[in-house]
Amino acid sequence: MSRPLLALLLLLAAPAMAAQRTIDGIHIRTDRSVDFFSRDTILKSIIKPGMTNEQKAVACYELVRSRVFHFCRPDDNDPMRVLNVYGYALCGTIQHTLVWLAQGTFGPEGGRPAGLSSRKISNPETFKIAAGGWLNDSMHRLDGARPPAKLGHSWCQLFYDGRYHYLDAHAGFYVYTADGKHIASIEEISGDPTLVTDPVKKSDPFMPCDRGRPEFFYRVAGSHRGKPIEKTKHSMALRVRPGETLVFHFGKLYGGHFKRSRSWKGQWSPDYYEEGPHLRSQGPKVKSYRHYGNGEIVFEPDLRKGGFKESLAASENLSCQADDGKPGLHPKDPTKPASATFEFKTPYPMVAGTIGAKVTTGALPRGALPLVRFIPPGRKTKPQLLGGPVDGVIAGKLDLFKAYYPYSAQVRVELPAGCTLTKLRVRFITQLNFSTLPRPLPGKNKVFFECTQGSPKDSKLQIEWGWTENDKVWKQKSDRRIVDGRTFSYPLTLGPVGTQPASNPKYMRYLKLSVPDQ
Repeated sequence: MSRPLLALLLLLAAPAMAAQRTIDGIHIRTDRSVDFFSRDTILKSIIKPGMTNEQKAVACYELVRSRVFHFCRPDDNDPMRVLNVYGYALCGTIQHTLVWLAQGTFGPEGGRPAGLSSRKISNPETFKIAAGGWLNDSMHRLDGARPPAKLGHSWCQLFYDGRYHYLDAHAGFYVYTADGKHIASIEEISGDPTLVTDPVKKSDPFMPCDRGRPEFFYRVAGSHRGKPIEKTKHSMALRVRPGETLVFHFGKLYGGHFKRSRSWKGQWSPDYYEEGPHLRSQGPKVKSYRHYGNGEIVFEPDLRKGGFKESLAASENLSCQADDGKPGLHPKDPTKPASATFEFKTPYPMVAGTIGAKVTTGALPRGALPLVRFIPPGRKTKPQLLGGPVDGVIAGKLDLFKAYYPYSAQVRVELPAGCTLTKLRVRFITQLNFSTLPRPLPGKNKVFFECTQGSPKDSKLQIEWGWTENDKVWKQKSDRRIVDGRTFSYPLTLGPVGTQPASNPKYMRYLKLSVPDQ
């Protein structure tokens, strides 16, 4: 018998390997919304052929200004996470994000951060600044008022066309030179205060941050070059496994699920945090649509089948109904304990979570109980233990503040001899910036899907949008599709909506991805 024929017979005789049903590297976009998947996709969405460098700079400025509002920083300066996860920050973080976009547009020298504070400097002529209608230097204020003792601001200038230009996406500020030819630099503003007090051309809106309080800009105390290059390693690629559903809400869930800043915890009053991160600069009586948002990861595998194995990071002495016909997850060797460790990861931080497990027990060894442990990454965090079952159920809430709001974690189920896990449900609530989610707009749209791993068609991956239309009558609409391949696109038409202004995305209700457990 020839070797090729023998190899073919052996291949035919071998048991068929179960196809992997996990879909990874998912990227979803629409043709009419900015694609926030990466810096390259962002710039491709906002930088159009034929734009001048000034128009490109304003496009970067407007994107940051319209997607990131003023609220105490989330202890995270990563520009991808600032845009996609939070949507709020203080001045330093906002200017880092603008510099990151500018460097992607104009090259490494395209943006440099700088700053000011209330401390004194040795040479009062060295640093000057004007903004928001108030010209200040280290010795006096134009309006004669004394600056507060503790206040600071970080800002940046963008470099293009051979000169610097001052655009402040946090305060909402830029002005043009007297001839109206280009956006002015700090030096040009300092040399001619009328560029601010009587501007030829200015940003619109002009200084909306904090309602334009006159003390917002007051004294330059220093300037620095900042980081040479702004970088991020954060990936926005999504993953869905059998029995898992991802939900991205265009709003927030009830219960106040958001990241609490550790470094600023003692510096803000409780009422500031009461509603969670939200736009406050319009005044306390005006409720803005701009606030933090939430998503969900719901993992509820069918333990009668073997799809759950694709979510295992580790297991010990584990068997299931698909292996031996016995119900649930149980010890393969019935005289020894078993364990199953499930792994989770997400581009969005986990800010709340619950775990529920249903178990059946026989005669357990003395002192042995089924347990569930939540295991966050890192040396600073400790596992959280959900204790023994009550009426066959182990359930509990997770403290994600103590876990430092992780982007990945493990859930370990420990089964003593004689114990069977019949049901498992893990739910994480994540935090996100819903203004940067992909979304269809009213009218005709095209949705684009792509992934790097898995077969969406074989896995029956579902993509679903939910939204609300208002054509004299409010109607909730939805659209669900089975994704047909690794690259997939389809048209999606929305009717009139009732949300204002046009930038308000809250006519959308959710985007959902799920893989059924077959």
